[in-house]
Amino acid sequence: MVRTPLRATRVHVPNRPAKFPPIWPIEMRAETAAAFLDYATTRELCKAIQKGDAAPPTACRTVSGRPEAVWLADAIREFASRRHAPR
Repeated sequence: MVRTPLRATRVHVPNRPAKFPPIWPIEMRAETAAAFLDYATTRELCKAIQKGDAAPPTACRTVSGRPEAVWLADAIREFASRRHAPR
């Protein structure tokens, strides 16, 4: 899978608090992905992505005519597993 840096997607991610859903979805918006990765806000998530400490969005979809970044739960899990794997 080819990873696209967040800036390259040209998708604006508004700074919002992390959102904890009752059931984790397979595909997540930024505020849910932030909560999934234990960041307090989407701004913290974006900073972590820029440093390589968090998974970048896996896709972009259009909502109300505007692009929106989304994360696939399995891609986030895979990123975290690789990051914490023994070397």
